[in-house]
Amino acid sequence: GIRKSKAGTICVMDADMQHPPNAIPGLLKKMKESKADILVASRYKNGKIEGWSLSRLIISKTATGLAKLVLPEARQVEDPLSGFFLVRKGVIRPGMKPVGYKILLEVLVKGNYVKIVEVPYVFGNRKSGSSKLDSRQVLQFARHLLKLRRERND
Repeated sequence: GIRKSKAGTICVMDADMQHPPNAIPGLLKKMKESKADILVASRYKNGKIEGWSLSRLIISKTATGLAKLVLPEARQVEDPLSGFFLVRKGVIRPGMKPVGYKILLEVLVKGNYVKIVEVPYVFGNRKSGSSKLDSRQVLQFARHLLKLRRERND
């Protein structure tokens, strides 16, 4: 979809309404003002999460810490696993193939960018659908981290 898009800026977000579509105009404005190549809507940089259990928060924080441990590029932002971000189309390089739902990790490791800006937002309660987090997703995430680590050293 990104390759086919005629837009210069791409918005990545979940369809379950946890990422508020009404935030997009403000994010686009901040991206333009800051001249960022990537703008991350962050749950962890002064942002907020609504409706998560303690176990879900621990899983998220652990995954974020693991990403930052394994991938130096993930250390550039507080929320490298955000599923809500804007990216200039030119940042996306041919051959990028994220595994699972953590597309931003692939962009941080393989993208063609200079400036990243992170802005807070409220990660709301899911309005439809259900969480995809299960043991298969955890395994897929681990494989993605290892794949990115290996590819960044090639």
